[in-house]
Amino acid sequence: MFLEEAEKYGVFPLDNTSFARAITPLPSTTAGQTEFTYSGEMPGIPTGNAPDIVAKSFSITADVEVPEGGGEGMLVTLGGSQAF
Repeated sequence: MFLEEAEKYGVFPLDNTSFARAITPLPSTTAGQTEFTYSGEMPGIPTGNAPDIVAKSFSITADVEVPEGGGEGMLVTLGGSQAF
């Protein structure tokens, strides 16, 4: 019965590659780049265009001006839930 209905509604060929497509990296404008310079506030950089720091050895150098009375916020984050 499934085969008849599938043929009737044009669902063939069945495509089971959605997971593979979902995890395939998208093209990146930063591929191969090892040095990044940012200034000002960066409200969000798409993960594919951000420096790839996952499971890699890296260092960060930052010139930070802390206002009188202190400051708040993070210097680096990836995905919004892990601050470094």
